[in-house]
Amino acid sequence: MRPGSQNGMTLVEVVVATVAFMTVLASILGALETGAQTVEVTTVPNDLDRKAQRVVRRMANELMLAGSGTLLPVPQPPLGSSSLSFQRTQGWSSGAVAWGPVTSIGVEDDPQDPPDGLDNDGDGVVDEMRLVWRRDVGGPAEISEVWVEDVRRWMSGETPNGQDDNGNGLVDEAGMSFALEDSVLVIRLCLERRGLDQRTVTRTVEHALKLRN
Repeated sequence: MRPGSQNGMTLVEVVVATVAFMTVLASILGALETGAQTVEVTTVPNDLDRKAQRVVRRMANELMLAGSGTLLPVPQPPLGSSSLSFQRTQGWSSGAVAWGPVTSIGVEDDPQDPPDGLDNDGDGVVDEMRLVWRRDVGGPAEISEVWVEDVRRWMSGETPNGQDDNGNGLVDEAGMSFALEDSVLVIRLCLERRGLDQRTVTRTVEHALKLRN
């Protein structure tokens, strides 16, 4: 009989068991970390997709009753526009269309990250913008609301060089753009964010709707 065998495991057996346990634990923790990173990597694109889709639908709902003749500026290609003011029809009055107050939708500089080529807010995206909705623009009851942040300064594939780099018919297109062809308004929104793997994730959503005359 070995010395100490009546008292349980020997020191060598304890060391071996401890090493085995730590190896298994390290494997489990590594798998959990990898899984968490995978979830994060897939979550950021999905989150940007959902956010962009939701905001574009919201813009489309606002513009659905807008008159094409009330749009300022008229966002015709090849320039389009990154902001738009308009009026929505509110029915008829004395035989004529009654228009509501002036509403605007457009991008503005993010106050936390001014356009200086630096990542001032440390979120991994340089000079991003935000989309702002305003109602009763210039009136006594003007209100505003930030609809979304993380708007890319330039549309995906576009650079400010006087060219249509991404081939969609617009030159030097901003990350939020409106383009009017006849009475069809095309809305494009591009969001950008840095993922856990430090890579930049970009998502673009496009929607077209026919405006009223």
